[in-house]
Amino acid sequence: MRHPKRPMFTDNRPYDTNRAGLFSFFSVITQIIIIAVVYAAYYYIKTNDYFPLWLIYIHWAVKIIIAFEIVIAAARSLTVPLLAMILGGVALYLMQTRDVSLITGRDAWELIIMGAAGFVITFIVRSLRRQG
Repeated sequence: MRHPKRPMFTDNRPYDTNRAGLFSFFSVITQIIIIAVVYAAYYYIKTNDYFPLWLIYIHWAVKIIIAFEIVIAAARSLTVPLLAMILGGVALYLMQTRDVSLITGRDAWELIIMGAAGFVITFIVRSLRRQG
């Protein structure tokens, strides 16, 4: 049983996302959730054939939102850019070897390119934080 005057948690400060490590997961959890929700909504709209005339525009909006979230997450941690490159590579691998198309080849290459750009952004932001 716990002593009544002793606090259960000694450190009640919120998690500081500015001092996160290079592979911090908790600092980018909101971007991962946003990407998952946006892609799930797009997949639901596409499979149920809602808004067939607007599907191309919705597709481009989803791409822009995902790219923007990858860039935001890249400024905080290297986790999301690495996940983007891995997912793009796995999608290309499955297309070539198993003939399973999770996403299009163009989307997979765009994920790889955005992951590489995020990789560069992460190190630019890290070096600028050290300077000032």
